[in-house]
Amino acid sequence: SNYIRQMGPFEPHRLSLEEMEYTTLPEVLKKVKDRFADVE
Repeated sequence: SNYIRQMGPFEPHRLSLEEMEYTTLPEVLKKVKDRFADVE
């Protein structure tokens, strides 16, 4: 399992995006939005 974790996150490790709407994720994303960069 540690080997798989080193590959990075994948969707099944958390709730779906619709269910995450009711968690603290939106607030966390607002706090860190300036850390993201657009990828073209």
